[in-house]
Amino acid sequence: MKLLVIAIVLMASNHYCHGVVVKVWQITDIHLDGYYSSTSGQPQNWCHFDAEDGKALNALGDFNCDSPWPLVSSVIKAMQDIEPNPDFILWTGDSSPHFSKPQPPSMEYVLTVEQRLTDLLTSHFNGSNTQIIPVLGNHDTSPAGNFPDNSTFYKQFRQEGHWDAILPSEGAKVEFQECGYYHFKARGLTFVVLNTNLYYKTKFTETDPCRQLKWLEGVLQDPDLAPRSVILSAHVPPGFFERSSTVAFFTNALHENKINDLYLDVLMRYSDKIMIQLYGHTHTDTFRLYSSNDQVKSIGLIAPSVTPLVTKFGDESTSANPGVRLYTIDLGLGRVMDYHQYYLDLEHNHTTWSLAYTFRNAYGTPDLTIKSLETLFQNMQTNETLFQLYYKHNTLLYDNGPCDGDLCRRAQYCGISDAWLTTR
Repeated sequence: MKLLVIAIVLMASNHYCHGVVVKVWQITDIHLDGYYSSTSGQPQNWCHFDAEDGKALNALGDFNCDSPWPLVSSVIKAMQDIEPNPDFILWTGDSSPHFSKPQPPSMEYVLTVEQRLTDLLTSHFNGSNTQIIPVLGNHDTSPAGNFPDNSTFYKQFRQEGHWDAILPSEGAKVEFQECGYYHFKARGLTFVVLNTNLYYKTKFTETDPCRQLKWLEGVLQDPDLAPRSVILSAHVPPGFFERSSTVAFFTNALHENKINDLYLDVLMRYSDKIMIQLYGHTHTDTFRLYSSNDQVKSIGLIAPSVTPLVTKFGDESTSANPGVRLYTIDLGLGRVMDYHQYYLDLEHNHTTWSLAYTFRNAYGTPDLTIKSLETLFQNMQTNETLFQLYYKHNTLLYDNGPCDGDLCRRAQYCGISDAWLTTR
C-alpha cells in the first residue's frame, strides 16, 4: 500500500506546464555477491558462509558486505511497483562484488552477474517501452579495473553479458566494442555513455586511453545537438571523494593526474550542450559543481549505491542505506526538474522500500539547474540545518554521526565544488 501511495503522489507531481516530461531511473553499484550467507555468514569475510564462526544475518544485507540476491531482486521489484513505465533505466555500473581474497571474482562470474541483472531488468520492464542504458563500472571486469584497449574483450562482454539485448542500437554496439563507450539519441535527448574506469587507478600512461576523449569531442561537436540536450553518464566521476578530499579518482600508473583535467577541459568547452552529468561509484548521495574561470558551467549528480557496504577512501569509512533514484526531466526546458530518492532502511531492519526525500522539497529549489545547485551550495555554507540535512542524505539517512568539524566540512565543500587537480 505504501508503494502505491508513493506512486500516485509521484504521478501527480510529474505534470509540469513547460513541456514533455521524461522519467529516468538510475540504479548503481549493485555489487551482487552470490556467496552471501544469511544462515551462517561471517561479516569479517564478506558475509560468506563460515560453518564455525558464521552467524545468522539479515537476508537483505549487512553493512559489512555486498548485496545478497534478495536485496537486488527487491530493489528491481520496487522500481517496477513505483514507476513501471519509465522512459529510461540508467544502470551505472559496478554489478560484481568487492571481495578479492582468496581471489577476486572471475571473468566468468562477472559475466554471469551481468546476465542475471540484464535478464532481471528486462523481465520486470518487458511490457513497457523502457530503454535500459548500461554503463561499465570498475568492478565489471576481472580483476577490478582491468579494462584493456582490445575490441575482443568488449565484444565478448557485450555478447556473454547479454548487453546485446539492451544496447540501444547497432551503432551503439559498434562504438561499445571500441572501449566500452557509446552514444545514442532518443526522445530529443542524446545520451553519452563513457568508460571513465579507464582513468581510475589505471595502468594506462597515455593522456587519452582508448581515444575516448577524442571520440567524445567528436560527439559533442555535432552541430545538430541542441543546447542542454546531452545527458552524460559514467561510473567514476572526476575530482575528489567528498568524504575524504585527499582521494582523487582519476590517476594513472605514473601517479599523474593529467587525465582528470583533460577530461574536464572537454566538458567545459561543450558545457552548453550538456544538461546534466550522472555518476555512481562513491556509494554516497551528493552533487558536483564543475567550474571554469570561476564560473560554474556544468553540474553533476552522484547517486547512492544499492550495496550497503561500508566504503573506505583514505581514512574515511562510510555506511549508507541502499538506494535507487527516479529523475523527472522536462524536455521543453532542457533541465532536470526533480528526483525522488528511494531507500531501504536497512539500519532499522525495514523490509519495504520507501521515499527518503525529493530534491525540490528537501532543499527548496525550483529545479536542478546550475543556478539552483549553485544557490544550494552557497546556502549550505551559511545554514547549519540545511548542511546537516544534506549530510544525512549523503549516506541515505544512515546515522554516521554529524559533520561537526572543519576537516569534515572542507572535504564536503571541496568535493562538491572543486574537481580540478591543478590550480584554475
